[in-house]
Amino acid sequence: MFFLINIEKITKKLHLYFGQLSITMCSAFIMLVLIDIKYGLFSRMPLRSATGIGKTAGSVALLVGGFACLYYVFREVYIQSKRNNISFHVGLENNIKKSIQIFRHIHPLCGVLVFLLVLGHTYILWYVVGKTAPLVIYSGLFSLLSLGLVATMGIYIIHRPKYLKMRKYHRMLTGILIIFVVMHLIVR
Repeated sequence: MFFLINIEKITKKLHLYFGQLSITMCSAFIMLVLIDIKYGLFSRMPLRSATGIGKTAGSVALLVGGFACLYYVFREVYIQSKRNNISFHVGLENNIKKSIQIFRHIHPLCGVLVFLLVLGHTYILWYVVGKTAPLVIYSGLFSLLSLGLVATMGIYIIHRPKYLKMRKYHRMLTGILIIFVVMHLIVR
């Protein structure tokens, strides 16, 4: 319990600096890409190493995206259990509530990080390595476009939290994104 309280305090503080952290992550990503374009850091690597870095970026994006989705999963399970009059031990219920709060605080940062990791994945595998398999590119492009829409909706939700319909669309489009990602993983 004490561990969850400390994590919640840390994530609550991080949540306050979401804008600055997002701008910093985006700036670092843009600088890395510009340095690579100017000096060819990734293109100097062996092709196999660059491919490994690109695939690792995609795998980490899947993992971080899973953390972003856990907020909604935990929240919905908790809400449905309350609606169905399922009661928990007080300590367990407090831990569940703390976990939901932690995931709520890190959800936007995970979204930004996923978007940047997917952009890095795309940049390295398409631009640096030169992958040209059409099915992989199209499924990845649809995944990237839907991720861009999900991220845009997420930013809109941060600025207009009372617009509840956008939250519904955000969840629905995330479901479509998951379908495209699964297709991308199948055809690779």
